[in-house]
Amino acid sequence: MNLMLSLFLILPFMGFLGSLLFKNHQERAIAGIAIAISGAQMLLALVYAFYWLVQGIPFYEQHLLTIYQNQDFKFGLDVFYDKTTAVYTIVAAVIIFIISVFSKTYMHRESGFKRFYNHALLFNIGLHTLLLAGNFEFLFLGWEIMGISSFLLIAFYRDRYLPITLLFWRQWQIIPRAHSWWACCFWWLPP
Repeated sequence: MNLMLSLFLILPFMGFLGSLLFKNHQERAIAGIAIAISGAQMLLALVYAFYWLVQGIPFYEQHLLTIYQNQDFKFGLDVFYDKTTAVYTIVAAVIIFIISVFSKTYMHRESGFKRFYNHALLFNIGLHTLLLAGNFEFLFLGWEIMGISSFLLIAFYRDRYLPITLLFWRQWQIIPRAHSWWACCFWWLPP
């Protein structure tokens, strides 16, 4: 059942890759992928939470990948599931599903229909990475994916004045992120 934890991350990533295969004018297919992925993720969140409750509310941890390891430090990607994660994954999956369904008609015939859904799926990846993070490095990765994708979602309407103004305000939040990346990279280096 711990394998289902990685499905929370694999599903939106597969949806993102699948949406890249279509052209911008193929709205029905792009929206269908996003709605199917977010619906499957919502169903997965509910089923997994039910299974988790039946099991007696244990803490689940799963190690996905080790990127770097020495005798003092292990840099890996771990997934963790507890009470807080259960509540927030259900809420996030329901909200993302509602946004996917609503955006199908709201974004109809927009020039950036595909771009919007790609950014929304990228945000979904970042959000669930953040929610399921089992260590600080994975949490940081999810936070950065969410930050970049929200920056791109704010910049969706490039031709309008107000979103671009908000984008420049958001840029002041993005620039320190680049510095935090470099700081973390040098922080982890051995002396």
